[in-house]
Amino acid sequence: MKFVARLVIFLALFSVPARLGGQERSEPVRFFHDIVIESGERAGDAVCFGCSIYVRGSLNGDAVAIGGGIEISGTASADAVSIVGNIRLDPGAKLQGDAVAVAGRVERHSEASIGGEVVSLPGLGKLLLLVVVAIAIGNLVLVVLSYFIAGEQRVEIIASTLREHGGLALLTGIGLVIGATILLIISSQLGPLMPVIVILVSLGLVITLLVGYTGMSSWLGRNLVQGSGPLAAVLVGAVLITLLQIIPVLGLLAFLIFVLLALGSAGLSGYGSDSNWLPERLVTRQPIPPSSPSSRH
Repeated sequence: MKFVARLVIFLALFSVPARLGGQERSEPVRFFHDIVIESGERAGDAVCFGCSIYVRGSLNGDAVAIGGGIEISGTASADAVSIVGNIRLDPGAKLQGDAVAVAGRVERHSEASIGGEVVSLPGLGKLLLLVVVAIAIGNLVLVVLSYFIAGEQRVEIIASTLREHGGLALLTGIGLVIGATILLIISSQLGPLMPVIVILVSLGLVITLLVGYTGMSSWLGRNLVQGSGPLAAVLVGAVLITLLQIIPVLGLLAFLIFVLLALGSAGLSGYGSDSNWLPERLVTRQPIPPSSPSSRH
């Protein structure tokens, strides 16, 4: 649990709330907290991930919101781009550049002005939603299949490995990725054997990743729905992992961490054989010295 707490704190560092001051800021990049430029305030480029931008003063650069909208009632000297969100211009608002809304709409009051082009692609929102739903369903199907193939006991051992050795599992995952990369590089020098090695390494990584993901889903699910059945915990954990991975920008970080944890937990536990499977095989056993002749008497 200590490892989980450290991981949550690490991710939370990216979402510290902030508000732009009265003078122009040079680095107004925010995660999960709205950027508000009040009347009389000035700012340079504004970039917001998982949040919205409100320009009531003056923005002397681009406004980019990913996973949020942009509302302008003041002035913006460059472009406004929103991905999965709307762009709204209130009465008297001035946008000198383009207004681009991907999976969203551009809403402009008759007294607002846009100096550049207006691009609105609201239909992409439904497509993105369908893609997310398809990915979520696919993940659930794969995790359920892996659960029944690996067995409840192995899945629980992998979950226990993450609870007891979370940091070591992460390091093991990094080591497996490095090892697989080295094997692929070496295989490029082996001529006709290269396709065989590439297939075997890729297949091994996929199986390891899938088994590890199932155990990790159980680990996370147990923390959320304590007292539920093992399969229910796996399903809840798998849904949580999917939701975390679709968060803009931070989802990529979560994906990388989950991949390393999944690979590491499966490798560290010997695919659910024992939570200390790998450490026990790496420990150097000290030879027992032979007894001296005098000690026999």
